[in-house]
Amino acid sequence: MSRLMALTISTKPGDVCWLSRLSRLDGRLFAKVIEQQSVDGGWRIQFFRISADNKAGEVESFLKKEKSFRELRTVMSSDGLIYGTAVVKCSRACGIEEAGSCILRGVSTGAGGEVVWSLIGPGTALRRFMQRLSERGIMYETVELSVVKPNGGLTSRQEMIIKAALELGFFDYPKKIHVKELAQLFGITPATFTETLRKALKRIVKEHVTLAGSLEKHDEISRTS
Repeated sequence: MSRLMALTISTKPGDVCWLSRLSRLDGRLFAKVIEQQSVDGGWRIQFFRISADNKAGEVESFLKKEKSFRELRTVMSSDGLIYGTAVVKCSRACGIEEAGSCILRGVSTGAGGEVVWSLIGPGTALRRFMQRLSERGIMYETVELSVVKPNGGLTSRQEMIIKAALELGFFDYPKKIHVKELAQLFGITPATFTETLRKALKRIVKEHVTLAGSLEKHDEISRTS
């Protein structure tokens, strides 16, 4: 069975992608498609976030004029973050449809007009995706290809404790079970239970942030290099 892997690649699609066009307004802009869903006819519903800073007005104007958008909705925060949704017409020239069964976790801009994709899927499927991009002449750079740990790197004890806490309602509001009762269940002190739970939660959050945040990490590196 092929292992589950995470892939981050950087491409330069040029004018075929709105993210690439946006980045040319100012190399310091950072945009990320947080979630997207395919609809009929090559259209995709995208939820995105843009760090616009003092370019918020220009970015808003760009989004309103973007010809690949329909049903655009945006909200701007006081610190220059723009959150938006749009139904977007994606060009086949970008190659993302070759992802097949792989899950696209996010898309973001880089400092030099590149577009960075983060995907997760079986290793064979990800390698097939990269092969198809190469066959179509779509240039890309592999930023990261790593194995996804199935349990987030938890020890067996940590995994057991986190599952029990979840299933017995420790994280519910109001709590259905408390630390003292859970500690008794495992035959350990409340302090030991709390410390084990804390370490488990830290590992889970770190694994999630590392995987989901690989795009921001790449962007930060590319802007400071």
